[in-house]
Amino acid sequence: MAEDEVDFSKLSLEERCAHKNFKARLSAYEDLIKIFNRIDDEKSSEWMKWTSLVKQFASDSHAASQEKGLEAVLICLENSAQGPRLVPDVMNGIVNKCLTSTRARVKELAVLIVMMCIEIEKQELVQEELMKGMDLKNPRIVAACISMFIQAVHAFGAKTFKIKILCKKITNLLEDRDKNIRDESKKLIIELYRWIGAIFKQELGALKPALASEFEAEFKKLDESNTKQVPERYLRSQQAKKEKEISEGGIEEDEDPGDASADAALEIDPFELLQPEEILSKLPKDFYDKIEAKKWQERKETLEAVETLVTKYQKLESGDYSDLVRALKRLITKDSNVVVIAVGIKCITGLATGLKKKFSVYAPSVMTSIFDKFKEKKASVLNPLKEASDAVFACTTLEAIAEDAISTLPNKNPSVKTEVTLFLSRAFSKTPNKSFTDKKFMKPFIAGLVANLNEPDPTVRDATIEALGVAYKAMGEDKIKSFLADVDPAKVAKVQQAAEKAVILPPAKEPKAASSKATSSAPIVPAPKKGPTIKKPATTTTKKKVNKPEEGSSGVDISRPTLPASATTSAEEVPAPNPNTRVELMKVVDEGLMSKLADKNWKTREEALDKIASIVSTYTKISPYLGDFTNAIILRLQDSNRNLASTAFIILQNLAGSLGPHCKQHLRAFLPAILSGLSENRANVRCNVIACLNAWAENTSVEEFFQGEMIADALRQPSPLLRTELFTWLAPRLMKMKNISKDDLASALPPLFSCIEDRNVDVRKSAQECVLGFMMHLGYDKMSLQAGRLKVSFFSSKTL
Repeated sequence: MAEDEVDFSKLSLEERCAHKNFKARLSAYEDLIKIFNRIDDEKSSEWMKWTSLVKQFASDSHAASQEKGLEAVLICLENSAQGPRLVPDVMNGIVNKCLTSTRARVKELAVLIVMMCIEIEKQELVQEELMKGMDLKNPRIVAACISMFIQAVHAFGAKTFKIKILCKKITNLLEDRDKNIRDESKKLIIELYRWIGAIFKQELGALKPALASEFEAEFKKLDESNTKQVPERYLRSQQAKKEKEISEGGIEEDEDPGDASADAALEIDPFELLQPEEILSKLPKDFYDKIEAKKWQERKETLEAVETLVTKYQKLESGDYSDLVRALKRLITKDSNVVVIAVGIKCITGLATGLKKKFSVYAPSVMTSIFDKFKEKKASVLNPLKEASDAVFACTTLEAIAEDAISTLPNKNPSVKTEVTLFLSRAFSKTPNKSFTDKKFMKPFIAGLVANLNEPDPTVRDATIEALGVAYKAMGEDKIKSFLADVDPAKVAKVQQAAEKAVILPPAKEPKAASSKATSSAPIVPAPKKGPTIKKPATTTTKKKVNKPEEGSSGVDISRPTLPASATTSAEEVPAPNPNTRVELMKVVDEGLMSKLADKNWKTREEALDKIASIVSTYTKISPYLGDFTNAIILRLQDSNRNLASTAFIILQNLAGSLGPHCKQHLRAFLPAILSGLSENRANVRCNVIACLNAWAENTSVEEFFQGEMIADALRQPSPLLRTELFTWLAPRLMKMKNISKDDLASALPPLFSCIEDRNVDVRKSAQECVLGFMMHLGYDKMSLQAGRLKVSFFSSKTL
């Protein structure tokens, strides 16, 4: 019988899919399409049965069977929960076999499949495979991959992809020898500019004059058209969000989805595209000496050098700016020359603008200094102060500066009252609505403002009416009217008029709320030979619910430790706290105690630590402003006398309970130092470090530990003890996290897989315990890609 007449129907589907005869494969693909169309449930076991066959269909060598295979792939990706797992293999076949096909239907299906891969949230894998295609020597494939990017960006918007990586690749292809590649590269750059705007120009770097003028002409046309870009397609998560909004009545079904929240979610933050610049090493060598110089001209020249640095670069690299901020803050507060003060304020503005959210750790203390300096009446100082307050507020939240702002409203100086009130007016207009729905949170703000309605100074009254008007509009009449019940009706009418004129700006992405759930607690830790011991809280301390120890929690108690024995006498000198108010720590820790904390004699430092331990343990409610205490206690965490360091960790543990939800704003300052303490060789000190870590996790959330690459930076330290302890601590908590940012978590992947190959067996084992937790949040494909970078010899071992 001739091969053409062979009856392939007698073979199983698996055999036909792998058959060398294209007709056998074609019949198998057609049968699979019929099967797929009959499956109603995306999680049906039928999908799992057949999807392992589908991933090779895109690489079929025969055009006719390939076309039918692509149809099966598209149905599977669109309707099966198993679809995302196929993306790496499918995209490999699409790039190498389909995008350059001479068959129109194959190319059409290839584009549809790429779009579907993006829709099912696999845009990172799609970008990775297309960029691999752009590295190939075949110019037709390179040009086809660039063209595919153009279509994908046009459909989903630029925000869907990692633009910085793509730009670096595409600018290198602008001078390729192949004309099609050059032309497609230009089209992609123009498409990206259409979405991103003028800020995108800096990503292009230095171009040849002819090319630069060509792009300028195209960009000018786009700018003049002033057309708002709206996505044509949406990711599954965005589709679900829109459906939810429709069901809840948030938007109409016939409303353009690009006009709703989905469009806002797709906007590009130009700041993300900027290249950060390191400036700390570029500070004048004698900066900290010259800033204290007697001649104001020398101080001014030194500050101008810093101002040039912070304004020259739009984005600053993260680092330890605490010394610089502290010096600038002291100068703003104490310097007598208004010219010098003005330059110092501009330096603060530049730092806040260049660091954005990474400046949040310094924001509360800086804002306090700005509020105090509002007493200055000269415009040359007052105007920079206003700009600085707005720049600093953009780095933090209203919650973080609430206590300082509220406590400044009754200030005796009319200028301070006016400017702080006007600042609140601007802050209210930029604050997410969620804060205004909390009447308990807003009550002290409104009460402080209402009290100033009766001020004799008209500028204070006018500013107060403006701020209340913004709050009135943001909160709504129903929520605010109870706070205005005793206010003169004429003044309420003015507030309502101000509310009509008030403009509420769309807020930036809201920061995640800190979790208040306790992460773990455990048996009492053995006390060190010297210094304080950890015991259960005294009966006078507010009791917290204690859960059973979690697996991997290192068996550490997170309850408040009792005072060191040497501190009991000084505790009697501390005034009895009011349980209903928060105490500002720097008002009870005087300058003398702070200087002793940095003394060369360890006994003097020990005395200071014992007194501070007494104060922190006595005051169970401490306000968020910590001033210079932050850096002082961090130095003691690294004290060469490890018993003193152990005491410092216990103080920080107690401080977490006293700060409560305000811990969040100090996390970036304290957490790196706490994590570094896990490298301690002495077990008793390390136990106190873990207890401190547990306390800070309880009052913030473990999810926030991954922000700013704090966990990743800690894991990059070479200490095997630190890595082992940290992975052991993280393992059970990773499984319970819910709202972790994938980008934040992914930053810890390289050190995780590096530790999986570590020569230390304890590091390897503890790292492997975290793999499942990471995969729960990042997905199998992301982990698989990272695992592919492991050494080949590793897979032949029994390690994993």
